[in-house]
Amino acid sequence: MYYNDTLTINSLLILGFLMVTVIIFGMSFLIKGLNKTDENIKLQQENERLKNKREQLQNEVHSLENINPTFKMQQVVINVLDIYDDSNIQLPRDIMEQLTLRTFHSEKEVYDFIENQRQNLKTESMKKTIKKVR
Repeated sequence: MYYNDTLTINSLLILGFLMVTVIIFGMSFLIKGLNKTDENIKLQQENERLKNKREQLQNEVHSLENINPTFKMQQVVINVLDIYDDSNIQLPRDIMEQLTLRTFHSEKEVYDFIENQRQNLKTESMKKTIKKVR
């Protein structure tokens, strides 16, 4: 009887040791799995950032491809300038220079920019100097 009790105790000890070992290995794999999901999240964020950057660069390339070689301006700018020309409206040289330096994505954006600059020039030209000249 003593031998069977010792065998049962030893079996329970071995079984307990195996259970603890399995739990420790399971926890380590779980922790490694969580670390991998953190890495996956970071990789997905980096992938999204790179995708946005690629789209931005593609838009810039598209804008540059639409530059008219004769006037060195984007085609959308030339279209809006044609409307001003048809309306017999002359634009100041400053506005024309700014149109060549900026990148526009739509005709409305060009039109809004031109009108804003025209309004600014009008406001500046209406200012009066201080009359302290004798």
